[in-house]
Parts: sequence; structure tokens; C-alpha cells
Amino acid sequence: MKKLISLILILIILFGCTNKKDITVSKLESFTIDMSGYKNMSAFDHQMLGISPDTLIKVIGDGETDALVAIGFKGCHVCQESNQYLNEVAKENNIVVYYVDAYSEKYPLIDKYSEVTEKLSNILNKDGNGNYALQTPEVFVIKDGKVVDHQLGLVDGWDFNSPKESSIKSLKNNYQSLINKLGD
Repeated sequence: MKKLISLILILIILFGCTNKKDITVSKLESFTIDMSGYKNMSAFDHQMLGISPDTLIKVIGDGETDALVAIGFKGCHVCQESNQYLNEVAKENNIVVYYVDAYSEKYPLIDKYSEVTEKLSNILNKDGNGNYALQTPEVFVIKDGKVVDHQLGLVDGWDFNSPKESSIKSLKNNYQSLINKLGD
């Protein structure tokens, strides 16, 4: 009996006791980005890679891309809160988050705004004029070239001065749910 228990323990140690799926993302044309302007993030020790709006437009609808994409900018106070937790969950899953900086000088989103909003129309809200409006932070899953789910902003009840542990856990669970869709 001791040998059986020992064998079971060794197998658990060797193969782990996890139900995590093997999650991979497509390799996109990307570049390193400095995230030091975001709350609790370092310059380059993070899971984010930058992509241009052109790259984003190209992969949505291509029928083959799998990716987790975030759109935001440093001056967005909600992005300041969310990116640190998105990064933590991405790091736990060892996946890349492709990031579109809404106010990039090199890759200005404004030049491609109508094309991006058209590609994301199935998840975007409309503004007062009935046009699709991109809000930040927007995190979404592209599976086989289709946007299949997203998280806009934070979670209800978020306290910017001191977020509750339950709010942080809820947000991280939402991000984990998005990542899990890449493994489906």
C-alpha cells in the first residue's frame, strides 16, 4: 500500500495536478513596447508585444489567427488599473498579449479608426450618433480570425483608490476566461 501511495505521489509531482489547457497564440508581426508608464509594470518584463492597427485589421477575418489583443493608452486611468492584472494572468498562462497603443505616434490608431471599428463592430458599443465607438481598455479574443469574446473596462464596483480583493479576483477571472477561449 505504501508503494502505491508513493507511486501516486510521484506521478502527481512529475505530471502535475493541473487542468490547464495548452494555450497558444499566433505569432503576429509585432514589436517590443515599454510598459513602464503603466501602474505596477516594468519597462520590458511583461507579456505585452505591440502591434499596429494595420496588423490588427489584417488578422481579424483571416480565418486562422488566434490571439489575445488589448487596446489602451497610458493616459487612460482605467488602462492603468487593468493592464497590471491582464499582464499577471497572461504571465500565469505564459502567453503573449498583443497591444495596440491607441495614441502611438509611430502607429496612430486614428488613421485606421473606421477600419478597426468596422472589424470590431460585433463587440463595440455605439455612440450617440449610432457609430461604433472604440473605448479603452478593450481586451478581446481572436479565434480563427474571428473576435469571439471581450472585456471592456474593469468590473462593477471597482474602487480606484483601493480595489477590493474580490474585484481584482473577478477581473482576473474574466481575463482567464478570455484566455481559456484560445484553448477551446
